[in-house]
Amino acid sequence: MLKKIQIKEIIPNKYRGIKQYPIDQEKVNYLKESFKKTGMWIGIVGRKAENNKIEIAFGHHRKEAAKQLGYKEIDVDVRKISDADMIRMMADENMDRKINSAVINQTVMSAKQFLEKAISDPIKSEFDWLFERKEDKTKAINKGVGEQHLMKFLGKEWQRNINIALRTINDKKIVAEAVEVFEKPAHADKTRAMLKKHNVPVEKQKEVTEKIKKKVEKAPAAKHEKAEVTSQKIEDAFNDEFFGKTYKQEREKKRPDINSMLDEYAEKLKEINFSLDEVLENIEYANNNSIYNFTHQVKELLNKINIGAKQCKQLKLIK
Repeated sequence: MLKKIQIKEIIPNKYRGIKQYPIDQEKVNYLKESFKKTGMWIGIVGRKAENNKIEIAFGHHRKEAAKQLGYKEIDVDVRKISDADMIRMMADENMDRKINSAVINQTVMSAKQFLEKAISDPIKSEFDWLFERKEDKTKAINKGVGEQHLMKFLGKEWQRNINIALRTINDKKIVAEAVEVFEKPAHADKTRAMLKKHNVPVEKQKEVTEKIKKKVEKAPAAKHEKAEVTSQKIEDAFNDEFFGKTYKQEREKKRPDINSMLDEYAEKLKEINFSLDEVLENIEYANNNSIYNFTHQVKELLNKINIGAKQCKQLKLIK
């Protein structure tokens, strides 16, 4: 039911983790400008909480934008919502937006902790549908819920994010806030891997990643490369930081002479192309095994050529 709710009576979703994932003022400012033009749109859902408060499932930035604009009350769709649905609704809302590594880690952690607490009571069977066998539930109770259980709970679209988040959550030697310096999940995951590779002490991880981020953002883009952070830049920045000039020199040594390689392969393909005319003229006399081996290699070659062509188009090397 849609109700007018005093902003001071609204509290955040208890599974959101305001400290780990604080309000983003930049996002609030964007919403404020939008509200000034069109007014505040409906879209906040909540439930009744203790002391006559309303706990919202999502829409925390919208609420904050309204508050900063001087709104005293806003429309909230107040429903009966279970704890499980408070997490799932928050996750669904986040998936519809530009999601960052901090939000992913917090959402997966909340879901994991909630489920592990829920299944710890052997009498309750509310979440038995997550497990194919009783043995699977027992294992989850003893060792914690895994990727497949979380994917069933949050939805298949969360699969990749769950996989990345669990690598950080389950690694006791990694500080989540350190990898969350990079917003994109893939970049955060690369940062986690590099922190582990270089055995960076827990107390130094946030300091190191902040330094790496500055170095990566300042790094000039190579020719035809998009001016953005890439996983390779993160890896190079870490190795430069810990190995110094030695790593840079070795990296240059290992880089192949790609132009010579392309010229060489172009000549080889030219010879093959010429020879294929004779092969195709006599293909009807070949046995099945030879034809199979031939077509298999042709498919493999075409697949690699297509991949190479796509990469060249992405880098705008060819039209």
